[in-house]
Amino acid sequence: MGRIAALAAAVVFVAAVGVGLYLAGSPGEQRLVRFDQQRVLHLTEIRKSIDEYWRTHRALPARVDEDVIGITMPRVPRDPETDAEYEYELRGDDAYRLCAVFSRASADHMADEFWAHDAGRHCFDFQVTEHDGDQAAVPSWRPVHARRCGNRRQLPASTAPISPRPLAGLALPS
Repeated sequence: MGRIAALAAAVVFVAAVGVGLYLAGSPGEQRLVRFDQQRVLHLTEIRKSIDEYWRTHRALPARVDEDVIGITMPRVPRDPETDAEYEYELRGDDAYRLCAVFSRASADHMADEFWAHDAGRHCFDFQVTEHDGDQAAVPSWRPVHARRCGNRRQLPASTAPISPRPLAGLALPS
């Protein structure tokens, strides 16, 4: 009788661990998800630093370095998995792009849909716009995939501090 109870307890334990891994993902999978969450946090902090740089200099920086980041952070963040630099591309006097390589596609239930991404290299475009006389860099109409533009969800109005303006060359949906 004791052997049967021990065997049943072992089966229940193994089943519970299996269900837990299925629902939460393996530890390795969770590690990749945490890396992606850190990447989004880094890109958000870089964007905030660029916003502050714009407010101070009324221009976008030529590159993101300690002079730009030092306004809000002690050092330029790097990819938590590869230690690579994040990509920053100046796209005119009033627009720029931030890119990162993500391990997994973002969850469908992300709180901020602007930062939704697929696995692999993904870019987010920003454009300086004016709001009540105070200029700040804010998200453009929608994020743009590297080499695969379009068909991403529109930035919800509830997350935009002002009415977003499309980047030059992007057509508004009809």
